[in-house]
Amino acid sequence: MSLDPKVIKDSFENVKPIAMEAVTYFYDFMFEKYPAAKDLFKNSNMEMQKTDLINALVYVVTNLEDGQKLSSYLKGLGSRHVNYGVQEEHYAIVGDCLLSTFAHFFGEAWTPELKDQWTQAYGAIQGLMLEGAKNNTQAA
Repeated sequence: MSLDPKVIKDSFENVKPIAMEAVTYFYDFMFEKYPAAKDLFKNSNMEMQKTDLINALVYVVTNLEDGQKLSSYLKGLGSRHVNYGVQEEHYAIVGDCLLSTFAHFFGEAWTPELKDQWTQAYGAIQGLMLEGAKNNTQAA
């Protein structure tokens, strides 16, 4: 099954009204399941971090069908994350926690098809961010 932007966009509309609650759950879940991840955020203002995550997700979902704009944004984001100490293995942690957060908040609406769509979407996000990260480390 190929990625269906409409499915991602429609499902994300359900998250928007509870976005701050969802990202709070995301970070709480991540820090509980992956305690070592806390080190990446030791110098972060977590309220600002939560807002940044919401804004990034909104940007990605909004621009899902604009490949050039999305690619440029995500590569830039990946490049900047190198400066925060993010390494390739951290992307799997974020993906696990993001999908678990969606599963928690979508409840029965979190069907195998919806999970597959978000898994594909996150895989594309991860790939572009890693490409940007690789370009950053090669330039250093």
